[in-house]
Amino acid sequence: MDEIMRLVRPAIREMKPYSSARTEGSQIAMRIRLDANESPYPPYPGGKEQHELNRYPEGQPELLLDTFAGFYGVPRECLLFSRGADEAIDLLVRAFCAEGRDAILHTPPTFAMYLHSAQVQGVSVVEVPLVPNSFQLDVPGILAAHDANPQTKVVFLCSPNNPTANLLDRGDILRIASALLGKAIVVVDELYLDYSGAESLATAITAHPNIVVLRSMSKEYSLAGERFGITIAHPDIISVMGRILAPYPLSQTAIQAVTQVMTAEGVVQAKENIEKILSERARVAGALDASSAVVHIFASDANFLLVQVEDARGLVAAMARNGIKIRDRSALAGAGNSVRISIGTPDENNVMLAVLDQYAAETS
Repeated sequence: MDEIMRLVRPAIREMKPYSSARTEGSQIAMRIRLDANESPYPPYPGGKEQHELNRYPEGQPELLLDTFAGFYGVPRECLLFSRGADEAIDLLVRAFCAEGRDAILHTPPTFAMYLHSAQVQGVSVVEVPLVPNSFQLDVPGILAAHDANPQTKVVFLCSPNNPTANLLDRGDILRIASALLGKAIVVVDELYLDYSGAESLATAITAHPNIVVLRSMSKEYSLAGERFGITIAHPDIISVMGRILAPYPLSQTAIQAVTQVMTAEGVVQAKENIEKILSERARVAGALDASSAVVHIFASDANFLLVQVEDARGLVAAMARNGIKIRDRSALAGAGNSVRISIGTPDENNVMLAVLDQYAAETS
């Protein structure tokens, strides 16, 4: 598609993907594998847990492509798996942005990986802050910034946003994508979407082929330790990303874990866990709101709360002294003297709230 391919770095557009032993033909029917110079023996101690660890994994497992194609309602050609969404962010910057020439656009306060990936690639960064207080998109500002910086090839939007926790307006995102078709791709980071109840923008890709949706198994499906990211995009974008993707982006254990989670029973359990977290989010927000140490709690569509406090550094230190880790987010533009608190189990949340009560009493 010309509107996409003309945005790709010429060197990437012309290259072919690396060919490995696991990308040459279907792997499903192969009983004996003598093509990849692997050890034929499993590692110590050789039990069921070590099954297949001596073998290189499929780069894009066929069974999981079919599973997620059905789950998201897209063709499998619209999917790419990576080492978490972080790797996908890096791939997109490298594929579309040339060092010293191109730029990305992001909307602080937001996820720091967009800026980090741009800095690694040596490309410029255009900033259009979120609207204060509402933390929604400044659509005229974004479009004006792109007009002023036409070499901006990738626009990163996080919805629900990290660290502000709010869902971005869907209509705003679609207006930006329509205005920038042929000028930039619009990457929508949806890693927390299932906590919001909103519809994924993956359903809009057919009408807006420059939209790229990022998902993962980390936040909603309890697999942060296995690093499994999912990109949903037009097949041309998937093809471009695949050209620079490392040969074996997924571990055997990640593939096995995701395969188990994506069974009917696993999906049901994940949804039950999400409901528990949402219930705890409401309870914790109510308790925080009653604390004298808390100034303001921002509305959340995610599994965490952004909380404005009297003294962010002091509260973070008090929590650390009690073995509790929360994040000081005050350095982020627009977040002013705030902390980010993830929602834990009821017992974990109770301990955190007790420490908060003690801290509030000591500092009042």
